[in-house]
Amino acid sequence: EFQTLAPYIEAHNQIVSLVLRNRGAGSVLVIAPDERDVDLIVQALSKQDIQSLKLTAAMPREDRYRNFLSAMHGESSVVVGTRSAIFVPINNITTVIVHKESSHDHYEIRSPCWNTRTVALMRCKQESLKLVLTGFCPSIEVSDLIDKREVRYLNSKESVNVRAFTPNEGALLPGRIFSDIKKALTVGPVLFIAPRKGYGNALLCAHCRNVATCACGGRLSVSAKGKSPSCVHCGKVFQGWKCSFCNRDKQYLAGRGIERAAEEISRAFPNFPVIVSAGDVIKERIDSKPSLVLATSGAQPQVEGGYAGVVILDGMRFFAHTDLRTQERARELFFETSSLISPNGVVLLVIDDSHPIVSAIARWNVAPLLKRELAERSELQLPPYTTSAVLVMGQSDATQIFSGLSKAIEQGRLPQSSRLFGPAPIAKGQAKIVLHVDNAEAPALIGVVHELQRRRSIAKKELFTLRINPYSL
Repeated sequence: EFQTLAPYIEAHNQIVSLVLRNRGAGSVLVIAPDERDVDLIVQALSKQDIQSLKLTAAMPREDRYRNFLSAMHGESSVVVGTRSAIFVPINNITTVIVHKESSHDHYEIRSPCWNTRTVALMRCKQESLKLVLTGFCPSIEVSDLIDKREVRYLNSKESVNVRAFTPNEGALLPGRIFSDIKKALTVGPVLFIAPRKGYGNALLCAHCRNVATCACGGRLSVSAKGKSPSCVHCGKVFQGWKCSFCNRDKQYLAGRGIERAAEEISRAFPNFPVIVSAGDVIKERIDSKPSLVLATSGAQPQVEGGYAGVVILDGMRFFAHTDLRTQERARELFFETSSLISPNGVVLLVIDDSHPIVSAIARWNVAPLLKRELAERSELQLPPYTTSAVLVMGQSDATQIFSGLSKAIEQGRLPQSSRLFGPAPIAKGQAKIVLHVDNAEAPALIGVVHELQRRRSIAKKELFTLRINPYSL
């Protein structure tokens, strides 16, 4: 089953409730995406007088091995760990809980590039275990399983106070949003979510709006107020920068980072403390008193009782990336951040009020958005309705491999439903080839690319990197 996390209650406390509900029959395994979530769950369990066994890669070896043995031989236990803990042979296990199953941290980047959700589904089916997937929004793969009725969808019926404000051209905060923020600041802290870290992530000429670039092709950015622009690729600093097109030196910073957003917001709302949680300095928890809290995605601090207001800045920016997981990540971010408000708090979105995410958060129901995306992917024959294979190799080998795969499709050695894309150049002199095939014919595709890899190994050629159904395309 998939359990949607509710607003107003901290996510790790909801996991504790799931553990309490399922631990009576035997051992429970909880898989969280990262160390931070593991620690929050372990702390919340200890407050309920539940002893848990922690298993993460960051632990000292002797502690991890001791907990591993305890999980194997203990009569009944609660094990909390990151993705590798899904393989632990826990004694008397009855339930597996995968927390935030859509997180990219559940994808192993090393070969064979498995995913926590996939392993959990296989293990629970073989061992007849109960599987509970949680998150604010299901991944597109789980959405497909819900649509096929292979996974039961459990949604908490809640309503959230949401207001949307159409962004003004060039302004960080639309004019009408100020009164709502001021009202929230009289009650408690207000959280602002910025789409980017840093200061100014793009530099333009203020006169002709020409984008400033370096001779190497990289764009220029500004790391802090008063600093000279520098190239994001080679790091070259441009003292006394002038526009290469009109030769003027007046700068216009586009793509505000969180540090510049903090400057503007602190000027707009003076006499309130400013707390920034981003990059190397991430705040785990803050005091419940009026303050301006700025964070990037994944760095939102917890606060007792919830925030009086949550503001998501430049909302369309989160939906504007070019990979297939963009919508999924943006939905999860919007819902997770909105859940941090207090029961009397308000969510303020800097986005067009016609955007479907606004009504979805207000009703705390993401199902209409999922159905729309599934329909679009089915029409375009994209995952999860197809299986993808991504091959990364040196550019010198890419054309030959692409030609060989094209010939394999023509000769019928690869399924006729195969669609071949590339080779596309990527960083460090490498190229990428992508193959899509209907799910029913996936075994044939996997067999061919594995055989190709095996023959390259026998011929002592450089092996390419192979990923089946990667996190993103």
